[in-house]
Amino acid sequence: MNVQYLSGKRITSSGITNTPHTLRPGQIIQGNVLKLYPNQKAQIRLGSHKIVAQLEASLAVGGKYHFQVQPSDDVVHLRVLGYSLQNQGSGSIMELLQQLGLKPSKANAAFTRSLIKDKIPFTKEQLQQALQLLDTSKNSPQALEAIKGMISAGLPVTHSVYQALTTVNSTGMTEQIESLVFQLKQNPDQTKLQQQLVHRLDQLIKPSSASQALAKQIMTEASTDNQQLFRMLKAAGVVDAEVDFPTWKAEWAMFARQGGNVTGQLPFQLNHAEMLKMDHTLLFSSPKEQFLSQIQQVLQSTGLNYENQLAANRFHEQQTTIKSLLLQLMQQSDSAVHERSQQFLHFLNGMQIQSVNETAGGIQANLQMPGQKLGLPDDVQMEFFGHKTKDGTISPDSCRVLFHLNLARLKETVIDMHVQKRAVSITVYNDHENLTEQLTGFQSILDEGLASLHYQLSMVTFKPMHEKSEPAQQTVKTDYHKPYQGVDYRI
Repeated sequence: MNVQYLSGKRITSSGITNTPHTLRPGQIIQGNVLKLYPNQKAQIRLGSHKIVAQLEASLAVGGKYHFQVQPSDDVVHLRVLGYSLQNQGSGSIMELLQQLGLKPSKANAAFTRSLIKDKIPFTKEQLQQALQLLDTSKNSPQALEAIKGMISAGLPVTHSVYQALTTVNSTGMTEQIESLVFQLKQNPDQTKLQQQLVHRLDQLIKPSSASQALAKQIMTEASTDNQQLFRMLKAAGVVDAEVDFPTWKAEWAMFARQGGNVTGQLPFQLNHAEMLKMDHTLLFSSPKEQFLSQIQQVLQSTGLNYENQLAANRFHEQQTTIKSLLLQLMQQSDSAVHERSQQFLHFLNGMQIQSVNETAGGIQANLQMPGQKLGLPDDVQMEFFGHKTKDGTISPDSCRVLFHLNLARLKETVIDMHVQKRAVSITVYNDHENLTEQLTGFQSILDEGLASLHYQLSMVTFKPMHEKSEPAQQTVKTDYHKPYQGVDYRI
């Protein structure tokens, strides 16, 4: 399932950050002169916002112009590029390209026009790099949208970022993992590094045995200072009574850093058979706990925070992450393994780029993870859009969460949840017939569950998938639009 279908292409959408809250030197944007005021002032529309600017050039009411932001210590200066664009048609774009010293070809003009149409400010350098990328990608529609998204989100317009975004938006995580594991297992004489990587990848997609699940639960609890299982194992005689929790936590943390191979020897010489004597209710966590455990494992094992950890001199914590193992493998592998490893590395980089997109007023977070361990046939993809409070934290009273699922029986399904003043409205998108009648019985359970968390269920509606595309894109595009405030402009 393509997550872009319903959510406006996430961070790569030109609509998510339609117009920056602060214009930056070098950016080029189209504006309309709406009104003239006394003392050489005018009201100008830039993108979707209106501002009052100080005029130092002769502009006409109703005129449309290209402006370029100039460096300044105090007020923002806007330099007029060329003449009024009224009745110039495509010629104005050609003239702009010539003024910027860029080739005025039809393809270049079409891309530049699409940036201006979508109200995306850009610099000369960004446009130049974008046109080079677009040329190497043969001007495909997918490339055009990805590159526009890079400019819109303020990302470096480079080939590596482009590859990361196009990879993560065209394939799934499970597909990437299975392809790489298959390629690695073609070699009967796997190196220790390859074996370690295969084990790490299998942990993300293969359900564990009962004792392995318990070992993983021990690691999770130890890392969060939860002593419940530790105490129960001591009470059952599985763990020596002399072992204290700090020692227990330290040993399991070291075990996790070394790869956390729960199929082999465990810390404190724990025996798989002895652990299975424990109450089996421990092994069957609630769906909520299973879901959170899978999220935690994906975040910890993939190395999505690899660069941050390196910058904080915590290299030892990243040596056994999937991202670190991929980088090591690419330095010592043949062409086939190298190519497949590089593809998965592009995918992880794309996940990292799309993981968090923060603005002054809100935050957007995205996560994709394998669903097999949760009993799902495909990846689970989530998107979160939240607003910030005055102190910078995320407001629990207002947000939007989308779950993109491929269920065994209901197939492609999207759950779109809106929270407004703690009132929750849910829309389920699915093409399965008679879904309303089948799921109405669960509404009371949902109502009670939300009430226990101090939320109120407003409504639950069901719609077919194809009706979702356009409204969702419009919602995402208008989520964080804020007016320009407190800045003087000089033209």
